Amino acid sequence: MDNTTFGIYMALSTATIILLSVLFIGWTAEAIRTTTIRSYSRAFGPKLAIFVDNYFTFIGVIHHELSHLLAAILTGAKVVEFRLFKVKNGTLGYVNIVPRGPFWLRAVQQAISGLAPILFGEITLMCIYTYGIHSREEVDIWTAVFIILMMQISYHMSMSKQDLRIAAKGLWAVYILLALIFAIVHLNYAVYREFIFVILCIMVLNMLLAQIIKGIISLFR
Repeated sequence: MDNTTFGIYMALSTATIILLSVLFIGWTAEAIRTTTIRSYSRAFGPKLAIFVDNYFTFIGVIHHELSHLLAAILTGAKVVEFRLFKVKNGTLGYVNIVPRGPFWLRAVQQAISGLAPILFGEITLMCIYTYGIHSREEVDIWTAVFIILMMQISYHMSMSKQDLRIAAKGLWAVYILLALIFAIVHLNYAVYREFIFVILCIMVLNMLLAQIIKGIISLFR
């Protein structure tokens, strides 16, 4: 295998790994969030479930919706409506966009918009982990603050059915874009595996915390 063929193979395989890991993270977050909402709804009713899902994790909600907004702006899509802290159908915020431009650009806009909470969530979590936790010489109050931020953001790195439908229309375009990027920039697989492991650990913490809070609430009912 010559260098050119090997380079193409590495770019395509890296793009595949990244895209599949993004989808896996999104599905995992959605499963945890859906399980939490259903669990709280059955135990305490829908109002408390909505409160926990939206207001108790409001930082994650803001990050989720701003991710959709930023994705639309960066890719050139038209933002039709943007709302935060205005409950609609059980959600605290929402963004409505309209793709525009050539066919390939509309495909990119749809895919990036659907994947935005995961893509920007991973970037944000990587920054928090690298510069806020991993670089600290000792565990202190700020370590706890950064972990809470990571928990809130990762909780809302979910991919709803609507997000998946939108993203599916342009996954092929994102795959090509990623392959082109990784043809130039080589991924450090060891670092990326460690980072994905950290995200999954944080998600497990979300699930455990949801059950702990549920147990505490049950004691006072």
